[in-house]
Amino acid sequence: MKTKFLLSIVFFSIISIIFFALFGKNKLPTPKKIMFIVHTETNGGKGVYTLYKAMKETGHDVKIVAIPLYNRCYNVNIDMKFTAKFDNNDVLYPCGKIEPYTKCETIESYKPDYIFI
Repeated sequence: MKTKFLLSIVFFSIISIIFFALFGKNKLPTPKKIMFIVHTETNGGKGVYTLYKAMKETGHDVKIVAIPLYNRCYNVNIDMKFTAKFDNNDVLYPCGKIEPYTKCETIESYKPDYIFI
């Protein structure tokens, strides 16, 4: 009687281990393409660097798009000190790096999953 009970416990333990190994895995999310559109660190870029680092550590493909800000009252150039914090391969300058911003390339070829402005 005791041996049947012990065998049944061992059997159910093995079955439960196999079940959890097959179906209970904690799967990591698939890497996403993420784009941040920023002007300067204080204008649209607050907290972007910390998010960038965390997303890169988890394996996401993150791009920073640095564009100048034109408003009726003021014009803001691209903050080159801010964009220098990021990896050079991850920063896109669709309007160029310095004034006059005559170059305007599209960023449609990247096709991100998420865009943060």
